[in-house]
Amino acid sequence: VHYPLPLNEQPAYASFCCPECTPVATALGRQVMSLPFSADLSERDQDRVCEALRESVTPRFFASGNALALATAERLVETACTLREEATARLSLGQVLSQMDREAEAQPELMQARSMAAAATDSVTLVRATIALGSWFAWRDQPDEALTMLREVEPSLSQCGFQERQAYLNCLGMICFRGDRLQEAAAACRQRLELAEASEDWRVAAHAADKLALVLKECGMLEWACEASERSLRIMERLGPVRGQGFIHFELTQAMIRAAVGELGTARRAAARGAAYLDAPGASATGRVHVAFCLAEFNLLRGDAASAQIELLKVSEGDFSEAGE
Repeated sequence: VHYPLPLNEQPAYASFCCPECTPVATALGRQVMSLPFSADLSERDQDRVCEALRESVTPRFFASGNALALATAERLVETACTLREEATARLSLGQVLSQMDREAEAQPELMQARSMAAAATDSVTLVRATIALGSWFAWRDQPDEALTMLREVEPSLSQCGFQERQAYLNCLGMICFRGDRLQEAAAACRQRLELAEASEDWRVAAHAADKLALVLKECGMLEWACEASERSLRIMERLGPVRGQGFIHFELTQAMIRAAVGELGTARRAAARGAAYLDAPGASATGRVHVAFCLAEFNLLRGDAASAQIELLKVSEGDFSEAGE
């Protein structure tokens, strides 16, 4: 969106009106998306815009896990005309079912999508289906199976774009982390960070630096963890005033790492910035649960178990249920 803040929240006009006076403009600023649109837009740039939309909006729609997404995915499976189209449709259906906690139905769809994509030599769908299956196995404490599947499609990455490559490295880091392969997890996070910075995708780069900081913290390499955490915050500054809930999570990573090295003053300030997310308008259930966990860990690192318990008790049962596993 070109103008995420209403005029009355811009510095030049802030003294003339309060932020609460424009609820509609504020809400639209969080929802509206601006697309490049110009008579001078080359065909190559038009293709790039369409590809970016396909890669970002469509997966998010199917990741919503609602009834409309399920009906759409099922319809895509029914109307698929080629093996490649059916592979893509079954991948979407598997992702929707997984988001709806219908795991017994999701796994067969993902497996079938993977097999069809391989038969159709569709590298992009093959990699995406493998990433979804790898995450499925990893979260069920089967990291070795997940890692084997992921390694099998590594040669196909050369035929994929940035989104698939960064998602592969993100999944690889998560699988290695859950399998206590911390050095390999750190290497995957570094690769993802370098890839994102080379592509100038600063949101992915910040996320990768934050993950790297958390892995290095688990490795006991606290000085390097501090450096990676600071790097994630510096990268996020490039995104300007609208940074999303990810920025809050990075502040909390900073709080935990600074607490671990004994810099409680710095940690407390970072935690306070993160805590602001709990009451922010539009905060998600998953975000509130994540923030509560991070604040609880921060307080435990300070030796304050009572405050840790208070942070967890702030989260409702509804939020825990919505956030899921």
